[in-house]
Amino acid sequence: MAAVSLKSIACFIMKQVCRMLRISEKDEKDVREFQTLHVEAKDKGFGRIFRSPSLFEDAVKSILLCNCTWKRSLEMAKALCELQQKVIDLKPIGKRARYLRNQAENVSGKKVKGQVTGDFPSAKELASLDEDFLKQHCKVGYRSKSIIQLAKEYKKGTSMLNEVEEVLDSTNSYKKIHRKLLKIKGFGRFASATVMMCIGCYEYVTIDSETIRLLHKIHAMENCTEATVKEDVKRIYEKYEPFQSLAYWFELLCDYEDEVGKLSELPHSSYHSVSGRLFHSGALKQELRSS
Repeated sequence: MAAVSLKSIACFIMKQVCRMLRISEKDEKDVREFQTLHVEAKDKGFGRIFRSPSLFEDAVKSILLCNCTWKRSLEMAKALCELQQKVIDLKPIGKRARYLRNQAENVSGKKVKGQVTGDFPSAKELASLDEDFLKQHCKVGYRSKSIIQLAKEYKKGTSMLNEVEEVLDSTNSYKKIHRKLLKIKGFGRFASATVMMCIGCYEYVTIDSETIRLLHKIHAMENCTEATVKEDVKRIYEKYEPFQSLAYWFELLCDYEDEVGKLSELPHSSYHSVSGRLFHSGALKQELRSS
């Protein structure tokens, strides 16, 4: 019985690792086809964008990316992992409720000594939390309502995200999936494009202020603005269809590494600082010199 259990656990972990590293026949096919279109990416060995162990985690992290800095996104994700470690064994409802109330009164920005980081919380774990507590403890702001609602619906199997997984199992109709994502509370075009990229559809470029900055710098498009960026992106990357977002992220990665060297060799303490905004201000280089 123990052997069967260990085997099941090993298979589960292997499945997660394969998802994170995009190890599948489809991923291999996508890499080959993209690199045929993009010779420079092939020369540098680029063709995969890693993702989370589950689609639910990808979705929540996509929400965390919206309307904030990269550093802030990392802080919120870390806070969620710290929260998971605290509540995972608190089974009794009364005990959990008392614990959350007590914690809510003592998380006014104080750093907990010896803080232990757990896994990213599951839909079941997040669904058991209160919106106000999540907002206060993890500092996720307005995102709290969307995250809790998504977790509760996903746990029950009624979320549009569950439907996305069903579509993935039965068809390759990405436009249908994209329409479903846009109906999920908290999912605008940026979050939806991020999830599309995570499920293996690279036609939707994640457009934000970094996109405009990159087009100014790499493509000398000084006239690119929020009003024009969507059409500008379409015109620049359409030659790489259906891998537009891979082409975009290749350029973004190269731009980052031109500034700081290989990201894989960047000190962990400085990883949060990787953004074009800080490159321009010189803040990242100052931080690297002092680290």
